[in-house]
Amino acid sequence: MINSVMTLVSSMSELLNSSTLLDLAGDDKAPFLEIVNDFQENGQDIIRKIKAAILNEDLESVKGLAHQLKGSSGTLGMERLFELCKTLESSSLLEIGAFSKEELSQVFQKSVKAAKETLSD
Repeated sequence: MINSVMTLVSSMSELLNSSTLLDLAGDDKAPFLEIVNDFQENGQDIIRKIKAAILNEDLESVKGLAHQLKGSSGTLGMERLFELCKTLESSSLLEIGAFSKEELSQVFQKSVKAAKETLSD
């Protein structure tokens, strides 16, 4: 049981630096929860565009979109998402073709969920 809890905590800390998020939110978490909701909506659109750009081998669009998502995710303490976007932003066309689009979507969803849970506590 303890090992599974530690694994969960470890994976949560990789996804989200809750200290960063809570420091930004301060005492009033409600407005920041709205920011996370907006990030979720806008981020889903950016991810759809990244996936399309990868399929179309549009390297410049992939890099620009990854840069947008990287900035927001970094500000919110979403460390794993930030790192994935950073990787995409600096990748070649060949590397982007091998990139896991599903991993990006999954990390995005898990990061948003972790942020919402952190702000709801």
